[in-house]
Amino acid sequence: MGLQATTEMLRVLSDPTRVRLLAVLGHEELTVAELTGVTQLGQSRISNHLAKLRESGFVRDRRDGKSAYYALNLGGMSAHAARMWSATIESTSDAVLDQDRRRARELVTARSRGMTWADAVAGQMERH
Repeated sequence: MGLQATTEMLRVLSDPTRVRLLAVLGHEELTVAELTGVTQLGQSRISNHLAKLRESGFVRDRRDGKSAYYALNLGGMSAHAARMWSATIESTSDAVLDQDRRRARELVTARSRGMTWADAVAGQMERH
């Protein structure tokens, strides 16, 4: 891989929001609305970062009716990108990442029980 491609991948991974999204999407397949609940970040911010992650091959999306689900694209990214991501996530330990993963698990559990995203976060909305 050339210098330009390597530095572009490093640029993608240098943003904390994108690392947060990748860390969550490495465990769960989520919609933009669900990601906003998990990360407590705005929808437009999430969408912009997802576009960059998808463009760079780190994330894939899947349509299901009106919804688009996003997930880490480990099988579809280059070996070089996969090594960079593995090194990044294996060397990063952070309470924010742990909290994001916990919220994502709770949300997916609620979804599997037939609850909507709004139902899953309703109790949290009062606190904000």
